[in-house]
Amino acid sequence: LFTFNAGIGLDAELVRRGHAVTMATWGKNVGRHWAPEGVKLVRYPSRRPTRWADIRFCYHLMRDESVDCVIANFGAENANAVAAWAARVPVRVLWYHTLMAQIVSDRGRWGLGLLLQVLRKRLVFMLATRVVGNGEAAAEELRRAWRMARAKIAMFRYGIPDPQGSVRRAEVRHRWRILCPGRLHPSKGQDVLLRALPAVLAGAPEAEVVFAGAGPERERLERLAEAVGVTGRVEFAGGVERRRLLEMMGEAALCVVPSRSEAFGLVNIEAIAMGTPVVASRVGGMPEIVRDGVDGLLFEAGNAGQLAECLIRLLKDDRLREEMGRKARERFLEEFVSSRVAQRQADWLVGLAREARGE
Repeated sequence: LFTFNAGIGLDAELVRRGHAVTMATWGKNVGRHWAPEGVKLVRYPSRRPTRWADIRFCYHLMRDESVDCVIANFGAENANAVAAWAARVPVRVLWYHTLMAQIVSDRGRWGLGLLLQVLRKRLVFMLATRVVGNGEAAAEELRRAWRMARAKIAMFRYGIPDPQGSVRRAEVRHRWRILCPGRLHPSKGQDVLLRALPAVLAGAPEAEVVFAGAGPERERLERLAEAVGVTGRVEFAGGVERRRLLEMMGEAALCVVPSRSEAFGLVNIEAIAMGTPVVASRVGGMPEIVRDGVDGLLFEAGNAGQLAECLIRLLKDDRLREEMGRKARERFLEEFVSSRVAQRQADWLVGLAREARGE
């Protein structure tokens, strides 16, 4: 069994079961990339595997290794789908991560470039034998917008390794600190939090917000913070290395994910893994993670008034925050720790490979 760009923990789980696994990597600092013990690590010819050289690389590797199964994510999907189809790999799996509404929101409008991207993705999906949504919202969009047969669609939510074994935990949380993690793009809705902040400060004057992320919206958001009079209560921390981001989640009173569109929202998983309650917009896959009134609160996307009410409620109720944080951590260990997720995914993939071989 051969996999490309497998999810966190899946490659190790497949090796543990006795399968041969190769992982391909790309991007910056590839010399520092590593693979779990027993996994063969290879590198694409290109920094981002979207060229013909990458398709040829994949094709020859798949033929030479007599591959049974290919898994591809993100920028590697196109090259792998074409190569795997040409190499007659029986199981060709692609992951679907981003809803179209989010792509359009970040692009600003439909245009020729986006139309060509959609047409290309439609062709790539045709070459796949299965497409996996990272949540119910993504799976539903595959059925509704992409008109994909139900038999071709699967759904697996993300999982991550438990960070509390390796990330430094804060001895005391900052009681009034609100952390908003995420890239600064229109679809992420940071402007909604800024518009909610004056009302939050009226009810909880000591509140402060830290935006952890970089992106093209930063200057506009800084101007908005000044316009609504909250500059002194806001910090733009810029891009943050993941380990530090997890530490920041553990230090904050709560996390806010105010996205206008979101297929899943990995930061939700990271926050609950650190035992931090989440206030999230009721869109896409986020209600699948954050249980309203149990381990966090939900509000209608774009509604600054509702968001302010949720934040004031949590900031002023220490017992409620602690209880939600405890339940969030329990939820993570039950549903989203990568060892459990990887076992479920491996069962499914091995079953597909055996079915393709007629076993």
